[in-house]
Amino acid sequence: MVYHGHDHVMVDWEVSEDHHTSTREILVRYASDRADLNTKEVISLPTPSVASLRKSRALSDAVNAMRCMILPGCYPDVRCGDGSEPMKLPQGKTWEQHSFCTDDLAASSDKRQVQKEKCLVYSFGVHDSTEWEQKVAREFGCDVFAFDPTSDFESNVAPGVTFHKLGLQGVGVDVSKTHSSLYSALDPAKLRSLGDIRRMLGHENRQVDVLRLDCEGCEWGVLKQLACSDDSRMVDQLMVEMHFQKNLGIATDDDLLIAADAITCLEEKRWGLVSMEFSGCDPIDADYIPSMLKLIKRDFLYMLLYATFRRIPVEEQLYKENDHTFTQRFKENQVYTMKT
Repeated sequence: MVYHGHDHVMVDWEVSEDHHTSTREILVRYASDRADLNTKEVISLPTPSVASLRKSRALSDAVNAMRCMILPGCYPDVRCGDGSEPMKLPQGKTWEQHSFCTDDLAASSDKRQVQKEKCLVYSFGVHDSTEWEQKVAREFGCDVFAFDPTSDFESNVAPGVTFHKLGLQGVGVDVSKTHSSLYSALDPAKLRSLGDIRRMLGHENRQVDVLRLDCEGCEWGVLKQLACSDDSRMVDQLMVEMHFQKNLGIATDDDLLIAADAITCLEEKRWGLVSMEFSGCDPIDADYIPSMLKLIKRDFLYMLLYATFRRIPVEEQLYKENDHTFTQRFKENQVYTMKT
Protein backbone atom coordinates (compact mmCIF):
# COMPACT_ATOMS: atom_id res chain seq x y z
CA MET A 1 0.00 0.00 0.00
CA VAL A 2 1.34 3.44 -0.89
CA TYR A 3 -0.23 6.84 -0.33
CA HIS A 4 -1.35 9.32 -2.98
CA GLY A 5 -2.38 12.56 -1.35
CA HIS A 6 -4.97 11.64 1.24
CA ASP A 7 -6.30 8.65 -0.72
CA HIS A 8 -5.19 5.06 -0.36
CA VAL A 9 -3.67 3.72 -3.56
CA MET A 10 -3.09 0.14 -4.65
CA VAL A 11 -0.46 -0.21 -7.39
CA ASP A 12 -0.34 -3.08 -9.93
CA TRP A 13 2.84 -3.01 -12.01
CA GLU A 14 2.48 -3.71 -15.74
CA VAL A 15 5.95 -3.37 -17.25
CA SER A 16 6.02 -2.52 -20.95
CA GLU A 17 7.26 -5.27 -23.27
CA ASP A 18 9.38 -2.64 -25.05
CA HIS A 19 12.73 -3.00 -23.26
CA HIS A 20 13.95 0.31 -24.72
CA THR A 21 11.11 2.39 -23.35
CA SER A 22 11.98 5.22 -21.01
CA THR A 23 8.85 4.71 -18.91
CA ARG A 24 7.00 1.97 -17.10
CA GLU A 25 3.22 1.76 -17.24
CA ILE A 26 1.45 1.02 -13.98
CA LEU A 27 -2.18 0.51 -13.16
CA VAL A 28 -3.30 2.63 -10.22
CA ARG A 29 -6.54 1.96 -8.41
CA TYR A 30 -7.74 4.90 -6.37
CA ALA A 31 -10.16 4.48 -3.51
CA SER A 32 -12.14 7.03 -1.57
CA ASP A 33 -12.29 4.36 1.10
CA ARG A 34 -10.45 1.08 1.53
CA ALA A 35 -13.35 -1.05 0.31
CA ASP A 36 -13.69 0.59 -3.13
CA LEU A 37 -10.74 -0.27 -5.38
CA ASN A 38 -12.44 -0.18 -8.77
CA THR A 39 -11.42 3.24 -10.10
CA LYS A 40 -8.48 2.71 -12.46
CA GLU A 41 -6.01 4.96 -14.20
CA VAL A 42 -2.88 4.19 -16.18
CA ILE A 43 0.08 6.48 -15.58
CA SER A 44 3.72 6.32 -16.60
CA LEU A 45 6.81 6.55 -14.43
CA PRO A 46 10.43 6.95 -15.56
CA THR A 47 12.33 3.69 -15.78
CA PRO A 48 15.32 3.69 -13.39
CA SER A 49 18.63 4.08 -15.18
CA VAL A 50 21.19 1.30 -15.16
CA ALA A 51 23.40 3.48 -12.97
CA SER A 52 20.65 4.02 -10.39
CA LEU A 53 19.81 0.31 -10.33
CA ARG A 54 23.47 -0.54 -9.78
CA LYS A 55 23.71 2.05 -7.00
CA SER A 56 20.57 0.64 -5.38
CA ARG A 57 22.01 -2.88 -5.47
CA ALA A 58 25.35 -1.65 -4.14
CA LEU A 59 23.61 0.07 -1.23
CA SER A 60 21.61 -3.06 -0.47
CA ASP A 61 24.83 -5.08 -0.42
CA ALA A 62 26.47 -2.42 1.75
CA VAL A 63 23.70 -2.55 4.34
CA ASN A 64 23.95 -6.33 4.40
CA ALA A 65 27.74 -6.17 4.81
CA MET A 66 27.36 -3.81 7.77
CA ARG A 67 24.55 -5.90 9.22
CA CYS A 68 26.66 -9.04 8.96
CA MET A 69 29.32 -7.42 11.10
CA ILE A 70 26.94 -6.95 14.04
CA LEU A 71 24.88 -10.13 13.53
CA PRO A 72 26.15 -12.84 15.90
CA GLY A 73 27.76 -15.71 14.00
CA CYS A 74 27.90 -13.93 10.64
CA TYR A 75 31.24 -12.12 10.60
CA PRO A 76 34.13 -14.52 11.38
CA ASP A 77 35.42 -14.27 14.92
CA VAL A 78 38.72 -15.30 16.45
CA ARG A 79 40.16 -15.74 19.92
CA CYS A 80 43.26 -14.06 21.23
CA GLY A 81 46.58 -15.67 20.31
CA ASP A 82 46.88 -17.88 23.39
CA GLY A 83 43.16 -18.63 23.55
CA SER A 84 42.59 -16.12 26.35
CA GLU A 85 39.65 -13.74 26.57
CA PRO A 86 40.09 -10.08 25.61
CA MET A 87 40.45 -7.77 28.59
CA LYS A 88 39.90 -4.10 29.40
CA LEU A 89 42.30 -1.68 31.04
CA PRO A 90 40.36 0.09 33.81
CA GLN A 91 39.76 3.78 33.10
CA GLY A 92 38.09 6.64 34.90
CA LYS A 93 35.76 7.02 31.89
CA THR A 94 34.29 3.55 32.21
CA TRP A 95 32.11 4.04 29.11
CA GLU A 96 35.27 4.26 26.99
CA GLN A 97 36.77 0.98 28.21
CA HIS A 98 37.47 -1.22 25.23
CA SER A 99 38.47 -4.89 25.28
CA PHE A 100 41.53 -6.13 23.39
CA CYS A 101 44.02 -9.01 23.52
CA THR A 102 46.18 -7.84 26.42
CA ASP A 103 48.05 -11.16 26.56
CA ASP A 104 48.96 -10.80 22.87
CA LEU A 105 50.43 -7.37 23.59
CA ALA A 106 52.31 -8.72 26.61
CA ALA A 107 53.73 -11.60 24.54
CA SER A 108 54.78 -9.19 21.79
CA SER A 109 56.43 -6.94 24.37
CA ASP A 110 58.45 -9.85 25.77
CA LYS A 111 59.49 -10.96 22.29
CA ARG A 112 60.58 -7.47 21.27
CA GLN A 113 62.58 -6.97 24.45
CA VAL A 114 64.66 -10.01 23.48
CA GLN A 115 65.22 -8.28 20.15
CA LYS A 116 66.05 -5.07 22.04
CA GLU A 117 62.94 -3.37 20.68
CA LYS A 118 59.68 -2.15 22.17
CA CYS A 119 56.08 -2.86 21.23
CA LEU A 120 54.44 -0.02 19.33
CA VAL A 121 50.96 1.43 19.88
CA TYR A 122 49.18 4.23 17.98
CA SER A 123 46.10 5.82 19.56
CA PHE A 124 44.08 8.34 17.53
CA GLY A 125 41.43 10.55 19.15
CA VAL A 126 42.59 10.86 22.78
CA HIS A 127 40.55 14.07 23.28
CA ASP A 128 41.11 15.23 26.88
CA SER A 129 42.68 12.14 28.46
CA THR A 130 45.73 9.94 27.89
CA GLU A 131 44.94 7.62 30.80
CA TRP A 132 44.68 4.51 28.59
CA GLU A 133 47.86 5.37 26.69
CA GLN A 134 49.82 5.88 29.91
CA LYS A 135 48.65 2.53 31.29
CA VAL A 136 49.72 0.73 28.10
CA ALA A 137 53.16 2.35 28.26
CA ARG A 138 53.54 1.54 31.95
CA GLU A 139 52.16 -2.01 32.00
CA PHE A 140 53.53 -3.30 28.69
CA GLY A 141 56.61 -1.12 28.18
CA CYS A 142 55.44 -0.01 24.72
CA ASP A 143 56.28 3.08 22.76
CA VAL A 144 52.89 4.78 22.68
CA PHE A 145 52.03 7.61 20.28
CA ALA A 146 48.87 9.58 21.00
CA PHE A 147 47.16 11.80 18.43
CA ASP A 148 44.36 14.35 18.39
CA PRO A 149 44.07 17.49 16.23
CA THR A 150 41.86 19.21 18.83
CA SER A 151 43.96 18.62 21.98
CA ASP A 152 46.85 20.58 23.47
CA PHE A 153 49.04 18.18 25.44
CA GLU A 154 52.77 18.56 25.85
CA SER A 155 54.78 16.44 23.42
CA ASN A 156 56.14 14.24 26.23
CA VAL A 157 52.87 13.50 27.99
CA ALA A 158 54.27 10.80 30.26
CA PRO A 159 57.10 8.25 30.24
CA GLY A 160 56.68 6.22 27.06
CA VAL A 161 53.85 8.39 25.68
CA THR A 162 54.42 10.97 22.93
CA PHE A 163 51.67 13.30 21.76
CA HIS A 164 51.18 14.81 18.29
CA LYS A 165 48.50 17.37 17.46
CA LEU A 166 47.45 15.51 14.31
CA GLY A 167 44.45 13.57 13.07
CA LEU A 168 43.88 10.85 10.48
CA GLN A 169 42.51 11.28 6.98
CA GLY A 170 41.49 8.18 5.06
CA VAL A 171 40.07 7.73 1.58
CA GLY A 172 36.76 9.21 0.51
CA VAL A 173 35.47 10.74 3.75
CA ASP A 174 36.33 14.39 4.41
CA VAL A 175 37.24 14.10 8.09
CA SER A 176 37.46 17.88 8.50
CA LYS A 177 33.64 17.83 8.28
CA THR A 178 32.98 14.84 10.54
CA HIS A 179 32.79 15.61 14.23
CA SER A 180 30.33 15.42 17.06
CA SER A 181 28.13 18.42 17.65
CA LEU A 182 29.82 18.56 21.05
CA TYR A 183 33.26 19.21 19.53
CA SER A 184 34.82 21.88 17.33
CA ALA A 185 35.41 21.37 13.62
CA LEU A 186 38.79 19.99 12.58
CA ASP A 187 41.55 21.92 10.87
CA PRO A 188 42.25 20.12 7.56
CA ALA A 189 45.91 21.22 7.79
CA LYS A 190 46.33 18.94 10.80
CA LEU A 191 45.15 15.76 9.04
CA ARG A 192 47.52 13.13 7.68
CA SER A 193 47.26 9.65 6.23
CA LEU A 194 48.46 6.75 8.36
CA GLY A 195 51.29 6.17 5.90
CA ASP A 196 52.40 9.80 6.17
CA ILE A 197 52.47 9.58 9.96
CA ARG A 198 54.51 6.38 9.95
CA ARG A 199 57.04 7.99 7.62
CA MET A 200 57.15 11.15 9.73
CA LEU A 201 57.97 9.06 12.81
CA GLY A 202 60.43 6.82 10.97
CA HIS A 203 58.29 3.73 11.64
CA GLU A 204 58.03 2.36 8.11
CA ASN A 205 59.74 -0.87 9.17
CA ARG A 206 58.16 -1.22 12.61
CA GLN A 207 55.14 -3.41 13.29
CA VAL A 208 52.23 -1.63 15.00
CA ASP A 209 51.05 -3.93 17.78
CA VAL A 210 47.82 -2.00 18.43
CA LEU A 211 46.15 0.65 16.28
CA ARG A 212 43.37 2.35 18.23
CA LEU A 213 40.88 4.56 16.36
CA ASP A 214 38.45 6.83 18.20
CA CYS A 215 38.49 9.60 15.63
CA GLU A 216 34.85 10.63 15.20
CA GLY A 217 34.23 9.28 11.71
CA CYS A 218 37.73 8.96 10.29
CA GLU A 219 37.66 5.21 10.92
CA TRP A 220 35.81 4.18 7.77
CA GLY A 221 38.13 5.85 5.27
CA VAL A 222 41.20 4.81 7.27
CA LEU A 223 40.02 1.20 7.55
CA LYS A 224 39.28 1.02 3.84
CA GLN A 225 42.69 2.43 2.97
CA LEU A 226 44.37 0.06 5.39
CA ALA A 227 42.37 -3.14 4.89
CA CYS A 228 41.93 -2.97 1.12
CA SER A 229 45.70 -2.98 0.67
CA ASP A 230 48.60 -5.01 2.02
CA ASP A 231 49.28 -2.23 4.53
CA SER A 232 47.04 -4.05 7.01
CA ARG A 233 49.88 -6.53 7.54
CA MET A 234 51.76 -3.84 9.44
CA VAL A 235 49.17 -4.01 12.27
CA ASP A 236 48.52 -6.83 14.74
CA GLN A 237 45.36 -5.57 16.47
CA LEU A 238 42.75 -3.00 15.48
CA MET A 239 40.67 -1.31 18.18
CA VAL A 240 37.96 0.77 16.52
CA GLU A 241 35.12 2.92 17.82
CA MET A 242 32.62 2.70 14.97
CA HIS A 243 30.26 5.58 14.30
CA PHE A 244 27.18 5.36 12.08
CA GLN A 245 25.71 8.85 12.40
CA LYS A 246 25.48 11.59 9.75
CA ASN A 247 27.92 14.01 11.33
CA LEU A 248 30.29 11.24 12.42
CA GLY A 249 31.33 9.83 9.09
CA ILE A 250 28.32 8.39 7.23
CA ALA A 251 26.66 11.52 5.85
CA THR A 252 25.87 10.17 2.38
CA ASP A 253 25.23 6.88 0.59
CA ASP A 254 28.76 7.10 -0.79
CA ASP A 255 30.10 7.18 2.78
CA LEU A 256 28.08 4.05 3.54
CA LEU A 257 29.66 2.32 0.54
CA ILE A 258 33.11 3.25 1.87
CA ALA A 259 32.25 1.81 5.30
CA ALA A 260 30.99 -1.42 3.75
CA ASP A 261 34.11 -1.67 1.58
CA ALA A 262 36.21 -1.40 4.74
CA ILE A 263 34.33 -4.21 6.48
CA THR A 264 34.41 -6.40 3.36
CA CYS A 265 38.16 -5.92 2.94
CA LEU A 266 38.81 -6.68 6.61
CA GLU A 267 36.95 -9.96 6.21
CA GLU A 268 38.68 -10.83 2.94
CA LYS A 269 42.10 -10.10 4.47
CA ARG A 270 41.27 -12.55 7.28
CA TRP A 271 40.75 -10.10 10.11
CA GLY A 272 38.67 -11.87 12.76
CA LEU A 273 36.46 -10.15 15.30
CA VAL A 274 37.86 -10.54 18.84
CA SER A 275 35.37 -8.36 20.68
CA MET A 276 32.21 -6.39 19.89
CA GLU A 277 30.72 -4.10 22.53
CA PHE A 278 27.73 -1.79 22.16
CA SER A 279 27.88 1.75 23.46
CA GLY A 280 25.96 4.94 22.78
CA CYS A 281 26.44 8.32 21.16
CA ASP A 282 25.06 11.56 22.52
CA PRO A 283 21.38 11.99 21.49
CA ILE A 284 22.33 15.25 19.76
CA ASP A 285 24.33 13.20 17.23
CA ALA A 286 21.68 10.52 16.62
CA ASP A 287 20.78 11.43 13.05
CA TYR A 288 21.11 8.95 10.18
CA ILE A 289 20.80 8.79 6.42
CA PRO A 290 17.81 6.68 5.23
CA SER A 291 20.05 3.80 4.10
CA MET A 292 21.52 3.48 7.60
CA LEU A 293 18.05 3.28 9.14
CA LYS A 294 17.71 -0.10 7.43
CA LEU A 295 20.52 -1.25 9.69
CA ILE A 296 19.96 0.70 12.89
CA LYS A 297 17.09 -0.70 14.92
CA ARG A 298 14.84 1.61 16.88
CA ASP A 299 16.30 0.29 20.15
CA PHE A 300 19.82 1.26 19.01
CA LEU A 301 19.30 4.78 17.66
CA TYR A 302 22.27 6.02 19.70
CA MET A 303 24.48 3.13 18.69
CA LEU A 304 28.26 3.13 18.77
CA LEU A 305 30.33 -0.03 18.54
CA TYR A 306 33.67 -0.84 20.12
CA ALA A 307 35.17 -3.49 17.87
CA THR A 308 38.54 -5.21 18.15
CA PHE A 309 39.96 -7.17 15.22
CA ARG A 310 42.93 -9.50 15.06
CA ARG A 311 44.40 -11.00 11.92
CA ILE A 312 43.73 -14.72 11.75
CA PRO A 313 47.16 -16.39 11.28
CA VAL A 314 47.59 -18.82 8.39
CA GLU A 315 47.91 -21.72 10.81
CA GLU A 316 44.57 -20.76 12.37
CA GLN A 317 42.42 -20.89 9.24
CA LEU A 318 39.09 -21.38 10.96
CA TYR A 319 36.99 -21.45 7.82
CA LYS A 320 37.41 -22.84 4.33
CA GLU A 321 38.85 -20.75 1.53
CA ASN A 322 35.49 -20.40 -0.20
CA ASP A 323 33.40 -20.22 2.95
CA HIS A 324 34.14 -16.70 4.09
CA THR A 325 32.14 -14.53 1.70
CA PHE A 326 29.42 -12.28 3.05
CA THR A 327 26.88 -13.70 0.59
CA GLN A 328 27.16 -17.21 1.99
CA ARG A 329 26.96 -15.95 5.55
CA PHE A 330 23.90 -13.86 4.68
CA LYS A 331 22.12 -16.93 3.34
CA GLU A 332 23.15 -19.11 6.27
CA ASN A 333 21.85 -16.53 8.74
CA GLN A 334 18.84 -15.46 6.64
CA VAL A 335 19.95 -11.84 6.79
CA TYR A 336 17.98 -10.94 3.70
CA THR A 337 14.72 -11.66 5.50
CA MET A 338 15.75 -10.27 8.86
CA LYS A 339 13.53 -7.37 9.97
CA THR A 340 15.23 -4.23 11.24
